[in-house]
Amino acid sequence: MKDRDNNNAKDRLMSERKVNKNVAEVRDEQGLPVAPFPEDDDFSKLDERFGDRGKNKYYSKVSAGYRNVKLVLIVLLVAVVLFALLLGADNFTYANLRYLLRNFGEATVNDTDLAETIEFDIDADISVGVFGGKLAVAGEESFALYRMSGKKVYSEASEYRESIISCGEKYTVLWSYGERSIYVYNAVSLIHKETFERPVYGVAVDDKGGFAVLTGDELYAGTIRLYTADFRLALTKNIAAGNVAHFELSDDGSRMTTAIFNTRDGEYVSSFAVSDTKNGIELFSFEYPAELALKTGFFANGGSFCLTDRSLYVYGADGTVLHSARIPEGLKMVYSDSKHVCTVSNRGESLPENTVQVVSSEGSVVSVFTWGSAISDVCLTSEHVFLLGPTVRCVSLEDGSKTDIARDGSADTLLSFEDRVYCIYPDRAELIFNDGKPIIHETDDK
Repeated sequence: MKDRDNNNAKDRLMSERKVNKNVAEVRDEQGLPVAPFPEDDDFSKLDERFGDRGKNKYYSKVSAGYRNVKLVLIVLLVAVVLFALLLGADNFTYANLRYLLRNFGEATVNDTDLAETIEFDIDADISVGVFGGKLAVAGEESFALYRMSGKKVYSEASEYRESIISCGEKYTVLWSYGERSIYVYNAVSLIHKETFERPVYGVAVDDKGGFAVLTGDELYAGTIRLYTADFRLALTKNIAAGNVAHFELSDDGSRMTTAIFNTRDGEYVSSFAVSDTKNGIELFSFEYPAELALKTGFFANGGSFCLTDRSLYVYGADGTVLHSARIPEGLKMVYSDSKHVCTVSNRGESLPENTVQVVSSEGSVVSVFTWGSAISDVCLTSEHVFLLGPTVRCVSLEDGSKTDIARDGSADTLLSFEDRVYCIYPDRAELIFNDGKPIIHETDDK
């Protein structure tokens, strides 16, 4: 039986070889070889050789169903999009497109160059701030953003002749005292405008994109509105105890300080409070009789401070009093950063001697010194205090050593960022201190 099967296999093989031989002998009119049998018969020969292996009916059915489902989903998606376009045609605006860009930045731009001079195309009174590692500049009816390499990111027109910039890490807010609208910018463009029924008297911005706005109110002395990073109103805090002197948000937006003043028996009385921004509940508060509250803020360690016309108070994150002392008489200006508070005092305009005091976030007095020149601005880095006078005087907080940096007479303000210091002019910003060393620029002064 086994020999018979082998003989049959050999016969089939020989038959196939004969068929293949005959294929080459059959040609068409042009002399090209053609199959000696119809195409259908060709497939039937394959079936005879390899057996009946037709399509799997189950998988064919599943595949057809899958294709039908995709077709139905595509039709439904197109129908939904068309319906949405027709229903909300009025909402598809340029402003809403800007809102969609609120989380976009320039993270993909690799521009690490540091320019010693950043030139502005704004030649009016300007307000500057650092936002997202870039320089924000507001002038008369204009706003522009520059990289620290000096390249301009964008510029846009604004409606204010005198603008104020409040900067955070994610957004910067442009506003003007007594006006009724604020403008929110990110690293790409203007993304939001908020208009109020009452004038705006203050703005604070955190590093997560939240911000707070102080406005007038018909029933209260003022109202502070807190907004989330997507511009939703999260909390409204009505101020009935007095006038808001100053308020600030912590970097993470979880807490807010408020400094309020009023009068009692013919004298000022002020109060200071730290509140939870989620529910508005006060975490701790203090009252200062016979003092006028001026400024408040947070430190990087979670602590806070309140400055009045007579005293400086520094508190720990839990409200512990770390510093409570009189400041030198004749307060002229104050500057604070994440680690220090600096005050500049002068007893009278006829006395040129200015007293500069720096207090740390732990409550210790870091430095006290005097300078007998008129001072128009002050700023801090982690290791130095800078004073804008006839020169820019740099004083070490560690040993009190002094360095004078030349500047032009048209200098307006000082700006510090990441231990770098810029001297701001009406048409430019000059880097005057970097890597612990002064940078000398040519000046026009004789």
